[in-house]
Amino acid sequence: MGKKILLISDIPGYGKVGTMAMIPALSFMGYRCYNLPTLLVSNTLDYGDFAMMDTTDYMEKTIAVWDRLDFDFDCICTGLMSSPRQVDLVLSYIKKWKKKGRTVLVDPVMGDHGALYHGVKDEMIGAMAKLAEVADYFIPNGTESQLISRERGLTEKNWDHPSIDPLRELGAKSVLVTSSVKDHEESVIQGYDQKKDTYFNLEYSRVPVSFPGTGDLFSAILIGLLLKDLSLEEAAKRASKALYRMMEDYKDTSDPFHGIPIEQCSNLLLESI
Repeated sequence: MGKKILLISDIPGYGKVGTMAMIPALSFMGYRCYNLPTLLVSNTLDYGDFAMMDTTDYMEKTIAVWDRLDFDFDCICTGLMSSPRQVDLVLSYIKKWKKKGRTVLVDPVMGDHGALYHGVKDEMIGAMAKLAEVADYFIPNGTESQLISRERGLTEKNWDHPSIDPLRELGAKSVLVTSSVKDHEESVIQGYDQKKDTYFNLEYSRVPVSFPGTGDLFSAILIGLLLKDLSLEEAAKRASKALYRMMEDYKDTSDPFHGIPIEQCSNLLLESI
């Protein structure tokens, strides 16, 4: 049986973001997926009207039950969270699994295109920065990397790799900055692989359409490949290729706000990886 992956992120009722984007991809790749929802969201936020429910109290009770039942996971992936209190709860839970040598991927979902997402407060920047200390793989986009570095006062140093090294100083082992801050900037994924002690840059092609959930889908494909012992650079290269193929194939959809229909393009995913 495949390895067990716990996804700690939001669940939409309508649309392919958060766990609803990640579970199909990881299932196709042969993993067993479980989820601890951080938010229940009526639909992807791109539609302009939505309802949300914070699940922190439920998370606390669920973790207590899981501990009593001695549930185990091989890997934990985190995404969108609702509050610093929720981040502290997740951080405490992850630390227990880190002592057992489990793999942790953190995507500090907060913003893009140079700004925080709608509804995300400034206090989440410092909260998300805490998760770097437990991350085997820390994968912000360019905006999130910049926000965290500024909040922690790590932007004034003469870094050789200013998008990556501040995050390593916070405790992250391997780092992948998945996009530039602004759309007109060069399309490059920047990475540091702790296992190889090497930095790398990967160019990628943009698709002229915006789908919600592409970051979540990229994270899922990436960790799925990393757990198959690929290097970070090779996993990022293949995940980027798979995502490009799916976006290109569905760029003319009548409802891009729904996200990529991953169940309908599993062939593109599996052929790419």
